[in-house]
Amino acid sequence: MNKRNISPGGSEIVSYDDEQSDGTRVLQPPPGWRQGLEQHLLYHLGDFQAYHEIVSDLIHLDLAIFEPSAERPYYTGITMGVSDAPLNVPPDLRDYRHQELMIYLPPSWGVDFEAGGERTWWPFRMLKKLGRFLHQHDTFFAPGHTVTGDDADPFI
Repeated sequence: MNKRNISPGGSEIVSYDDEQSDGTRVLQPPPGWRQGLEQHLLYHLGDFQAYHEIVSDLIHLDLAIFEPSAERPYYTGITMGVSDAPLNVPPDLRDYRHQELMIYLPPSWGVDFEAGGERTWWPFRMLKKLGRFLHQHDTFFAPGHTVTGDDADPFI
């Protein structure tokens, strides 16, 4: 059940308790959807390293990581899989029903996850957690939405 509260500034705060996943199903995208997403990323951002999820819950959520370049002097991480199934959005926000999430990191960050461990992996773990959150809680992100970590699974 979702709990609704109001912040000191007057904004609505929604806390999510229930998850939509039973841990046994993975939503499947329409045929050709994932290939279209990969082609879109290649066309707009260039070559990337794909990190494929081995075990999936609710959605198959991979990551595309782009190396820093002259045009984009930072690492770019993008989810691949959040958009596989439409999100639950209000009618006036239909443009937000298929989303992927993105993060920029400084070129000094590095993405050698074996050597760097959690110190380098945590922003990508956060992306995956937030991407799965949308489907687990049948919700969406839009400009102005904020999300906090929790004590049980902090981002840092």
